[in-house]
Amino acid sequence: MENSGTSLRSLAERLKAKTEQEMLEIENLTRQQFENLNRSLTESSKNALSTTESAIRNSLSNLESELASRCRIMSRAFGKTCLQAGLAMFGLILALGLMCWVMLSLFRGEAQDLRQEIAALKTGKEAWERDFPPIQRAFPGLALHQQNGKNYLILPEGMKILSTGTLGSREALEIGRK
Repeated sequence: MENSGTSLRSLAERLKAKTEQEMLEIENLTRQQFENLNRSLTESSKNALSTTESAIRNSLSNLESELASRCRIMSRAFGKTCLQAGLAMFGLILALGLMCWVMLSLFRGEAQDLRQEIAALKTGKEAWERDFPPIQRAFPGLALHQQNGKNYLILPEGMKILSTGTLGSREALEIGRK
């Protein structure tokens, strides 16, 4: 009898060690995914802003040189009329530049929103890492499971939900042995 009690304790210790090891692996994988997502989003937003900015600058430069060339030709042909058209074109270029600046500001705002979302996810993960281990220690074998876009809380063997209700304003489950 003593031998079976020892093997049961040994089995329980091995299960506990395996569970802890799996939790550490899950934490490491989650941390790596958050870090990869952060790097990817940062790099993507920087690349998008850089590409957009250089394309806008190139377009403005080409437009400006083409406009200047056409104004010279028209100035010779039309004199004062060309000057008025040039001023109108300058106003259009100025308006286009302002629109480009606004677009760049919007892209920067979106990048900032993504950074804030990453920070919120990191805060949520830290809360999870802080709150879930004590619950799991209180109920060894408690596990989370996701399937078909739904989240499930799997009770340890030998446990069942006795009743449901509320504690204060939060929903609660009474858990006990079968």
